[in-house]
Amino acid sequence: MNTKPRHDVKAEFSKRLKYALEQRSLSTSPTFVRNAFNERYAGNPVSIQTVSNWLSGVAIPSQDKLQTLAHWLSVDSHWLRFGEVYPPIKGSLPNLSSGQIEVALGFAMLTPMHQKIVADLITSLLPNKTEEKS
Repeated sequence: MNTKPRHDVKAEFSKRLKYALEQRSLSTSPTFVRNAFNERYAGNPVSIQTVSNWLSGVAIPSQDKLQTLAHWLSVDSHWLRFGEVYPPIKGSLPNLSSGQIEVALGFAMLTPMHQKIVADLITSLLPNKTEEKS
């Protein structure tokens, strides 16, 4: 009796993870992914073996780790975990200049702490909505 699923969900996840890394021109090396992931993840650090298992289709990360990966790679976490017909990049912004896109991609690569600092700075520079009404 064949108990193997029609398609291997772990292998499919691995393909999507590698695709997302390649779309960002990032290395698919387990060491690189582990280091970059651990900089962004608030929980216990993951090992190279764990990341190697993700990349080779042996394992799928837990939901909190999936969320961190998706945020880092600017993809939808549902797409990363399950796949879908639509393109993986969140909210395409066709009216942005290449410089603005580069800044947005750079922002996504920052640690959560640095993203908060940048977001707070941007918020402080935006016009205050209550001032505009005066």
